[in-house]
Amino acid sequence: LNFIESLFSSKKDVKLDEFPPKLSNQLIHQILDWCIINIHLSKDRRSKPSMFISRRTKTIYLGSYQYFNNRITVYILRHNSIEELCNTIIHEYVHHLQIRTSKDDIRYNRLTRIKSYWENDYEVEARDIASKYSKKCLNDLKL
Repeated sequence: LNFIESLFSSKKDVKLDEFPPKLSNQLIHQILDWCIINIHLSKDRRSKPSMFISRRTKTIYLGSYQYFNNRITVYILRHNSIEELCNTIIHEYVHHLQIRTSKDDIRYNRLTRIKSYWENDYEVEARDIASKYSKKCLNDLKL
C-alpha cells in the first residue's frame, strides 16, 4: 500500500488543505496517469498535458485547461473532497482531448458566447465523462 492509499484506507477524515504539497502532487499525477490510460475520445492525443497545481483560493474555478501551452491547472484548495478533485482532473483532461488546435479553441469560445458556459457542447461532454469515470478512477486507485 502506498502512502496515499494508506491515508484513505484508514478511516481518518482527509482534508485537502492539510495535504502536504508533495502528496497533493503525487495524488493529482496518479489521477492524470489513470486518465491517460483509461479515457479516449475519437481524437487521439500524443502529448501528455502538463499539470500546474495552484494553492490559490481567490478564484471561482476548480480547474482550467489552456490548449496553447497544453496545461491543466488545478486549484486544489477550492475542492471539498478527493471525489471532487478527481472529477475536476478528469473534466480538464477531457478538454485536453477535445481542444487540440486554435480552431477548436475558437469553436469552444464561440459556443460559450452563443450557448453559455453550461450549455457549451465541450463542457457538457466533459461533465458527462467526468461523472461517468470519477468513481471508477477512485476505485482503481484505491482512494
